[in-house]
Amino acid sequence: MKKNKYFLLLEGLLAILAVILGVMIFNSYDDSAVGKIAVILPDSDSNRWASLKYGLKMAAKDQKIDLVIVNTDENLTAKEQVKFLKQAIAQGADGLVVQPVVGIKAEQLAQIQEQLPLLVVGTEVGNNEEARQWDNVLPDNYGLGKTLGEEVLSDYGGDLKGKTIGVLSENKQTKAEKARLQGFEDAIKTAGAATLWQVTLSEKASIESVDWLASLANVNLVVALDDESVATTVDKLKRSVVYGIGHSTESMHALDNGNVEALVVPDLFQMGYESVVNLTGELTHFFASTKQETIDYQVIRQEDLFSKENQELLFTMSQN
Repeated sequence: MKKNKYFLLLEGLLAILAVILGVMIFNSYDDSAVGKIAVILPDSDSNRWASLKYGLKMAAKDQKIDLVIVNTDENLTAKEQVKFLKQAIAQGADGLVVQPVVGIKAEQLAQIQEQLPLLVVGTEVGNNEEARQWDNVLPDNYGLGKTLGEEVLSDYGGDLKGKTIGVLSENKQTKAEKARLQGFEDAIKTAGAATLWQVTLSEKASIESVDWLASLANVNLVVALDDESVATTVDKLKRSVVYGIGHSTESMHALDNGNVEALVVPDLFQMGYESVVNLTGELTHFFASTKQETIDYQVIRQEDLFSKENQELLFTMSQN
């Protein structure tokens, strides 16, 4: 009888020890990073990436991932970006997030993807079949442009007869910019407006000292298809009504000051957060499938800029 009691007591103690050991092991695992993700963005310190980087960092914290955002400048080339990707692999990255620059090829990303998981943000590279080789977290760029056009139509009662338009973009070679322009043009194509000029900032980079924007023909409306173009438009073209796509504090200041009539704002915090979550799934689940995800966007005007609904959005833009 005593032996049975001792046996039961010993069995109980062993069970308690097993539970304690299991909790210790779980806590030890839970507190340690499950992988390392490197992020390569063009001009990585630019304020336009504030929301994106905040989303990346918050997700990395939640997913217990080590996150490294590679320092790059505004003139990052495709060759340099590929070099940074390879360096990140050599330095122990388990996964990569990249916003591709103009000139990078789908086959170059495919070679990187053969070595470790890769996720593309912001704009597609290659054709649809090539883009499915890696995870994508992107805005609906066609939808951004179409919504921008619909906002213009709304303000003018759907009738743009006699109105002239100028279109400004950072680089018309990206699929994102092409899709935004197509969406805008499709939205207003029957409204009767005349587009007098389409200018790309990258085309004028070599003559920055010349006030080339001021020399453009006067137009009633300027459409800025990206954050950099919004800032440039507001700084140089104050004689036209401006509609834009933007996601930085500079764009919001322009809206607040009345220099921009309406902004279509993609949720870059969501893009950053979902990028890390999706890539972590690739790292931790052997049979994880490739994901193509589209982020949300919203229209903001001066009168609702500081509404309760937009407080969180503005907060993400103010983070370093």
